[in-house]
Amino acid sequence: MLYADSVSKQYIGVPVLTDISFIVGDGEHVALVGANGTGKSTLLRLLAGEETCDEGEAGHRNGVLKFLRQETELGSERTLEQEMWTAFPEVQAVELRLEEVAHEMERGVGHLDSLIEEQARLFEEFDALDGYRIDKRIGRVLDGLGFSTPDRQKLCGAFSGGWQMRVALARILVRRPEHMLLDEPTNHLDAEAQAWLVEYLNAYKGTALIVAHDGVFLDQVVQRVIDLR
Repeated sequence: MLYADSVSKQYIGVPVLTDISFIVGDGEHVALVGANGTGKSTLLRLLAGEETCDEGEAGHRNGVLKFLRQETELGSERTLEQEMWTAFPEVQAVELRLEEVAHEMERGVGHLDSLIEEQARLFEEFDALDGYRIDKRIGRVLDGLGFSTPDRQKLCGAFSGGWQMRVALARILVRRPEHMLLDEPTNHLDAEAQAWLVEYLNAYKGTALIVAHDGVFLDQVVQRVIDLR
């Protein structure tokens, strides 16, 4: 659930949001629309916890929230594929411990029976986290957003600004969080990638609040509209 309860926010004494209240229920897909300057992006930042309300409360309950901002800048130290895996830190932690356990077993470090038990538990945890299927999930999202197979080994910093926005969007979509805040997700998408995103969002079971100026796109993916004036 996403919520705003009597939210007000101002900058340098200038009111941006005044007494805003709404709820987006679990699994609901809602559009947030309004003219430029009405505070849509500010409201998303408040919901994401990146800024604090001057009055009232805003946030989410139950599960993980991911936020797509209008602008992003990715460093060049990771490849596209590596960047996608950063969406799964808990899976990477299990994978790393599995490698450590295997090395300890090879070197005869520690009690073998205990290491075997831990290894079995880690394999079960890896499976419960859907670890064996993440590579395929990443592949489907990257294909859908128009990345080629060679792109997966390309450094993120080498992509143009528009493609870096696709990287940021892909990193959220592969995670499938319980809540998504999407600020202009179609800005840098061609028609084919946008059509794929429509299919993805229609199959997505989580909660989504989407800011976009494309009414045709919104008509295909939301059930309700919040008009910010």
